[in-house]
Amino acid sequence: MENYISPRARMGKDVYLGRGVSILGPVMIGDGTFVGDFVTIGYTYSGEVDRFMQQGTRDLSRLDWLVEKPTVVGARSRIGRGSIISAGSRLGEGFDGEFDIFIGSDTAIGENVRLLYRAQVYDSVRVGDGCVVGGFVGDNSQLGRNVRMLGSIIHKHKVPIIDRPGWDDISEPGPIIEDGAIIGYGAIVIGNRTVGRNSYVLAGAVVTKDVSSEDIVGGNPARSIKDKVELPS
Repeated sequence: MENYISPRARMGKDVYLGRGVSILGPVMIGDGTFVGDFVTIGYTYSGEVDRFMQQGTRDLSRLDWLVEKPTVVGARSRIGRGSIISAGSRLGEGFDGEFDIFIGSDTAIGENVRLLYRAQVYDSVRVGDGCVVGGFVGDNSQLGRNVRMLGSIIHKHKVPIIDRPGWDDISEPGPIIEDGAIIGYGAIVIGNRTVGRNSYVLAGAVVTKDVSSEDIVGGNPARSIKDKVELPS
């Protein structure tokens, strides 16, 4: 499969592109970035796809010119095989994404952030510098600097003998951060836990149980303190 690189894309020095890469729309890729096989950068919105399909063509260049929002990948980034970076997103320098990650539109990710295998960060999310993100992050959520979202506090690592389908049995379910939640500086969310819609996890908290929607939790382990604090409006 050949690569498709938009004529509107701009790439820095020493950028590596794997096989089957699609770069759509006004994309900027910083120096020293690695893009793995079958990655899409500038992934389109459903409305753009609908317009493309109505044209009755399978010419990827036609879809390319429907993409309007610019996408930025910072210098010295790593984007693993099979990943999708949506149009309008911005990845800071030193970004490190493992295989099959997804980043939604209008999402801003800070510097030196790592997304673990199959992590999904959806639309209009803000991720601070130095975060490690596994699992799922819903729309309009915010992760402060140095947040950790981990499937397990002890990471299991095995070298696969076969291609990606053989990895499924070693992946660990990650946390689920629902829409509008805020995770404060340095907080840790461990295991297949859900942090509910519009909830607030205070800085430094360690979440080991589900957090209810619109709750406020803090401490280690994190507990509800909603009746003890008043957040600024």
